[in-house]
Amino acid sequence: MFWRYAFFAASALPTIASAQVLQTTGGEGNIIAQARAHTEEETHNNSGFFGGSSVEMSLTAFKEYSDPTQGYCYARGTAGLFWRQTDNGTVSELTGGAGGIAEAYTEGLDTLALGAASISVYFEVLTDSIAEIDSQGTYNTDLYAWDGNGWAAFYTGFTGTETINISAGRYKWDAAAGEMVTGYSYYSSGVNFRITAQAVPEPGSVAAVGLGALFLIRRRKRCLRLSKGRYAP
Repeated sequence: MFWRYAFFAASALPTIASAQVLQTTGGEGNIIAQARAHTEEETHNNSGFFGGSSVEMSLTAFKEYSDPTQGYCYARGTAGLFWRQTDNGTVSELTGGAGGIAEAYTEGLDTLALGAASISVYFEVLTDSIAEIDSQGTYNTDLYAWDGNGWAAFYTGFTGTETINISAGRYKWDAAAGEMVTGYSYYSSGVNFRITAQAVPEPGSVAAVGLGALFLIRRRKRCLRLSKGRYAP
């Protein structure tokens, strides 16, 4: 009989609905790749506002120069950025990043390579949540909250991992990284950030779950007493 009472109690408990916690509205991005090898030069640039919860782009510029008497050289600049939101029940996760690579080789000729990117990702926390925020890479990142008049610092110069309480509202996360080299050199840099948020259960739901669990414990104890008493089969 216990399983019947368990089923009844479980069915009476409130169901925590699967709900999206974050809503990414888009972001501003700026990406540039440049390469100059002696007299040869190439530049690619893309910037603007990009809507949607998932964006990924990259650019590469490459130039080389060769002369039997002057020698050989090349330059390559590469840059990329992305952001992406995923949802799983009451857990939402937003990840993003930006970076660049600059590479050049020369046998005495002038070279320049540049790869750099920056992003500002805008998102809304739909309900008060518990969140893990993480930022890793060559540079720090900056997290801002909208206070009604403008963007106020929330976590700036941030690197590492922390668990925080985050209130419903509008936020943006800024990140930038890039490198430029001349001569014969190679450098790369990048930064990635992540926020994983889960809705905070309402006090009424927590209390109801606790009462349901208590009901199950008491019902089980009563069934055990009956099974040991004179009414046991």
